[in-house]
Amino acid sequence: MKKIIIILSIISGVILIVVMAMGILTWQKFSHDNLLVEKKAQVAEEETYKPENIEYHKVKRSEKNDLYFYAADGKRYVFPTIDVYRSWYGDFMIENLKIADLQTLYQTPLGGNVTFRPGTLMKTPSIPSIYLVIKNGLVRPFASQELVAEIYGSGWSQKVYELPEYYFSQYQIGEPIKSLKEFPALPAQININQDKGLE
Repeated sequence: MKKIIIILSIISGVILIVVMAMGILTWQKFSHDNLLVEKKAQVAEEETYKPENIEYHKVKRSEKNDLYFYAADGKRYVFPTIDVYRSWYGDFMIENLKIADLQTLYQTPLGGNVTFRPGTLMKTPSIPSIYLVIKNGLVRPFASQELVAEIYGSGWSQKVYELPEYYFSQYQIGEPIKSLKEFPALPAQININQDKGLE
């Protein structure tokens, strides 16, 4: 009789452990799925960003088609590549921008370069890492491309802007993003002045 009780106790203990383990795994998956839904919604909101109309008037192009942002500090900031411009202004046609003659442009002091908009995915040609732009040139690398795909979907690679390496030195590399929990909050609406802390 004692043996039967001991055996039943062991079986009960094993069943309890299995049930608890399954409960923990189920809860972890539930938490992960909820967090993933939250991050995907955040990315979707960030991707619908559209500048306020007044922002378009702060961009001027030169007779050579160089693009400048006229900032709140009274300086002009260069868009080093067309992709940097597109990260802020989407497909707004450059041809629609007002042309300023060089003499007028050069009367305004140069402040530096515009960096990618926060929330942008970027990379450089010789480094396989995918970076998320956080703010004012601070970027964080993803620990794996699988994590990028989980958040941004199977077409994530089409959302990555490539930056020539000679501009990458203007960016500061932060801590890697190793999990969904480490994926930072993204600003749905932010302009260049706010990004650079000029407002």
